[in-house]
Amino acid sequence: MIDSVQRLGVAYHFEKEIEDELGKASHDLDRDDLYVVSLRFRLFRQQGVKIPCDVFEKFKDDEAARLEARYFLDIYSRDDLHDETLLKFAKLDFNILQAAHQKEASIMTRWWNDLGFPKKVPYARDRVVETYIWMLLGVSYESNLAFGRIFASKVVCIISIIDDTFDAYGTFEELTLFTEAVTRL
Repeated sequence: MIDSVQRLGVAYHFEKEIEDELGKASHDLDRDDLYVVSLRFRLFRQQGVKIPCDVFEKFKDDEAARLEARYFLDIYSRDDLHDETLLKFAKLDFNILQAAHQKEASIMTRWWNDLGFPKKVPYARDRVVETYIWMLLGVSYESNLAFGRIFASKVVCIISIIDDTFDAYGTFEELTLFTEAVTRL
């Protein structure tokens, strides 16, 4: 169940329950089932429990086992043993997060345009949405981290303007003065 909750993207709603359940679970990984060992290994490691990698030594052979499902919502819904309530919750949460992320991208675009970057620095790359998406995918998608995601996106956008200024716009003298000023900080 923990694996399903995590792969459906709703684990952040159940952090305490997951921690409690893993606390009850055995750290015994001496089994002959690769799926069970790898699942427990991942779950324990994600919770900070130190499990050595050598638990996989007995499974090494010429065939690679791949435990990845790209569209787990769809796959989980076709599983005869799926929990209908959990599936509905995951779908609802997915839709809510998607709407929140669209709003955040809109906030970023409005910020960029309100500051007049497209007119004031026309040579700069307009990478606002791209930067936001990198923060979304690379940092975290969780709704409670929206402020940090937006803030980090704004910082990266400003750094991008500085980079573009160095690459395409500033004179050598201006860039030397700017570099000296930043160095003094």
